[in-house]
Amino acid sequence: MSKHTVSSALQKELQKINREIDVKIISGRSYQREARRHKTLLSQLSHLNHRPFSLFSFF
Repeated sequence: MSKHTVSSALQKELQKINREIDVKIISGRSYQREARRHKTLLSQLSHLNHRPFSLFSFF
């Protein structure tokens, strides 16, 4: 899979999780499991989009 495909899949999953969290908040139920999954997906997405720092990037 390309980075773009993985990124799109992660973003769709994040939207799905966000909707589930919203429904649980409105109904007053616990959303701890979904919050943990959301945090994991955000971490994966940030690592995927992270650009390594290089001293030579300034030149």
